[in-house]
Amino acid sequence: MLISELIRELEKYDGNLPVIRAGYEGGVDDVVDVSVVTIAKNANTQWYYGKHEIVDGYGYREDLSQYPQVSAVYIN
Repeated sequence: MLISELIRELEKYDGNLPVIRAGYEGGVDDVVDVSVVTIAKNANTQWYYGKHEIVDGYGYREDLSQYPQVSAVYIN
């Protein structure tokens, strides 16, 4: 989803509604931060991981240079 698509989708709703995200193991949490990160596309093949991996920081140690890398907005 692109930012322009997200904005169009969000404009359908009351601007006073809270924004949430999936919790670590379950439940939901409030969104507390929005930032731009670099991701390695399709770096994870295991079903229990998200398809992409954040390249900068976050404790990930594997070499991700063989995957296409792009900037993405990360909602945390």
